[in-house]
Amino acid sequence: MARLTAKIHEVIVTTKNADGTAHHAPMGISEVNNYFQIKPFKPSTTYNNLMN
Repeated sequence: MARLTAKIHEVIVTTKNADGTAHHAPMGISEVNNYFQIKPFKPSTTYNNLMN
């Protein structure tokens, strides 16, 4: 797996809204124990879509 450096890394996360439409949002990522981790803000549409 590629290692992330101390630079800022962002991806575009796509989730599905309750009505079936797509929601796109930039999201910072970090590497924790060889896994990529995202941390959406609470409250946010992205967080709500991931939890439902």
